Amino acid sequence: MGDYIRTVVETRGQNGWRESTTAVFTNDPTWPGHDSTELTQYAFFWQSYTMFSLFAGVRTRDHGIDPIAPNRGLPDDASDDALHHILGGWGDRAGFSWLHSEEDFKTVGQKVANRNDADSFGFSWIGAAELLAVDYDALITPMDDPTETMPLRDALGRRFFEHLEQLAKLGSPADVRILFCFS
Repeated sequence: MGDYIRTVVETRGQNGWRESTTAVFTNDPTWPGHDSTELTQYAFFWQSYTMFSLFAGVRTRDHGIDPIAPNRGLPDDASDDALHHILGGWGDRAGFSWLHSEEDFKTVGQKVANRNDADSFGFSWIGAAELLAVDYDALITPMDDPTETMPLRDALGRRFFEHLEQLAKLGSPADVRILFCFS
């Protein structure tokens, strides 16, 4: 058993941030029902402890990785569609949605506190510009063999960089971000 990541990409337009539904990301052909030509709207969705460590310092297994967004929380201007995906909705966890109205959950913090997916944790976000600014040639040391070093690029693997490149299809790096959590 381990931790898994849930992601949603948002893009900024004239009316603020919104969930991107554009399927530009390489899918995982090893999952049943998927093939290598099928694209998805979700980025960086696979289990990779090196990636989790880079994003938020979660499940750190390598030394020398500086997390980008640990304990950042979700942005106050996140779209409800993106939040719904990350949180599994809000206010209905105990089946008492009739006790609440949308007015009870105005802020992102209120929605996180009353999320339907109670097992999720580590809510944060990363801008595409932040991902592009990482020194992927920096050497890291795996916990399994402290005598070995390798570039962060090698530890993250090919699919990470495919998704990083595919983010560019969604807009300027300043206008693209990834919301995520772990479960």
